[in-house]
Amino acid sequence: MMKRSKRIFPVIVILILISTSMSCALVDWIIQWVGRLIPQTGLAVETPQDSLTVLATMLTPTELTPEDTVEPSPTHTSEPEVTIEPTPTEVEMIDTQDTFMHRASLARLGVYQSPGPKRTPGLVWEFVAGDSIFSAPVIFEGTAYFGCYDGNFYAVEIQTGETLWTFFTGGSVLSSPALADGILYFGNNDGKLYALEAATGKQVWVVETGGRVVSSPAVSEGMVYFGSYDGFLYALDPQTGAEVWKFEVAGLEDSEAGISKGVSSSPAISEGRVLFGSTQVGGVSAELLFYSLDSETGEKLWEFTGWNNLISPAVDKGVVCFGGFGSFYGLEVDTGSLVLDFDTNILTTAPAINQGVAYYGSESGLVFALDLITGQTIWTVDTGSWSGLRTPSVSDGVVYIGSSDGFILALDHLTGEKLWEYQADEGLNTSPVIHGGVLYIGGEAHLFALK
Repeated sequence: MMKRSKRIFPVIVILILISTSMSCALVDWIIQWVGRLIPQTGLAVETPQDSLTVLATMLTPTELTPEDTVEPSPTHTSEPEVTIEPTPTEVEMIDTQDTFMHRASLARLGVYQSPGPKRTPGLVWEFVAGDSIFSAPVIFEGTAYFGCYDGNFYAVEIQTGETLWTFFTGGSVLSSPALADGILYFGNNDGKLYALEAATGKQVWVVETGGRVVSSPAVSEGMVYFGSYDGFLYALDPQTGAEVWKFEVAGLEDSEAGISKGVSSSPAISEGRVLFGSTQVGGVSAELLFYSLDSETGEKLWEFTGWNNLISPAVDKGVVCFGGFGSFYGLEVDTGSLVLDFDTNILTTAPAINQGVAYYGSESGLVFALDLITGQTIWTVDTGSWSGLRTPSVSDGVVYIGSSDGFILALDHLTGEKLWEYQADEGLNTSPVIHGGVLYIGGEAHLFALK
């Protein structure tokens, strides 16, 4: 090991010297050539910009009926399934704002700054939960925070996968959390929105609504926005939980027929507007509405009529995009004017949007790349999964998408070419989160960390 280290040092020095007079592309090519000669030295090349950095590394849910919850006693493992050295993999501890909010931003674009795995990843660790994980984690100061169907909200150390603390809510947690100013916000199936201290898991406040809360909160400009299955979109004071305003969506209510209206959508925030769609429980069809509200007052600015299925939105360049029943829509944020109406399969995922292209999954297992300017399909990939695709994420030219069939695909964002496929031993439920070169995704019993 000492001899190998001595050979690596002059190589790094030479690379630093030649990088000052050569193009990034040529330096990157040389580093990749050297990397093939010394594949086990720990020299990791992520991008041309940080190619001389030496890293010490080994390398919106569908309708559910919660069962009676019990407080589990989860066990945990930090031992990777695939390892080279019997020591824990180190993970970069650089915090970026894109891991503080569900779908990476208030616009819900699903685009992460950190490059994710470009080759078939290995398992860094898997955290054993008491039940299914539908709550995609947020990551802050070396900790992943997420909820579970077992009623617990977990704080897990990202270096080892070990539990730091747990908070039992009394209801299944499907809502993905948001983090702001050291406070975590999330909802659960007992109809409450919780605020916890991220450092300790101590409850700051809790607010009860009249229905299940699966919507992921958005925190912006001194407000916490989220929807409830009681049919309201709420705006609360993040410090106290006091209600600032709430907005009731239109929809059918028939208790005898088991039909009710609600808001399961995770709202997007853009240009002083709260953007979200309504939902309906029960019935064979539904007339649903997509809304734009003034973020300060809750006043309705405009609405758009859809049918049967409205997926959570994403906002890009003044256009809010979301899926419907066989349609992909784009509406002007300012006016609600329809600028894109693309006939497609029935959408089952929210879109990820990067550089004017929307990526989303359909009920028939297809992944689409749609040009938002021309309204034309760039590519389509058939995953073979029926009704099981989860919301995709994008990082450094790669589209990552998981499935209830247990696989994760990495696709080239320009061509749709499959770069790699990873098969887990269980169904996967959340959108991928990319942080420090590691991909995090929740499944039927585990949170997986892959690199």
